Amino acid sequence: MPRSARAVAFQASTPVMLGFLILGVGYGLYMHNLGFSWWYPPLMAATIFGGSVEFVIATMLTQHFAPLTVLVITFVVGFR
Repeated sequence: MPRSARAVAFQASTPVMLGFLILGVGYGLYMHNLGFSWWYPPLMAATIFGGSVEFVIATMLTQHFAPLTVLVITFVVGFR
């Protein structure tokens, strides 16, 4: 009996889904420990294209804001 395409796709994408879930929970806990409200992680996830940049920007938001530094670091981290 052949399995449906939906079942095959779900089984194939489960490891990726679990990886995103673990990273998302970790990022949420990190932001919470930095003192941010609950809505910051979803907002940053929706607006920043690059998961590792989110972690860097979270730390930079707790320090003195330097736009040029943020731009350069975002470019370098995203370029890798």
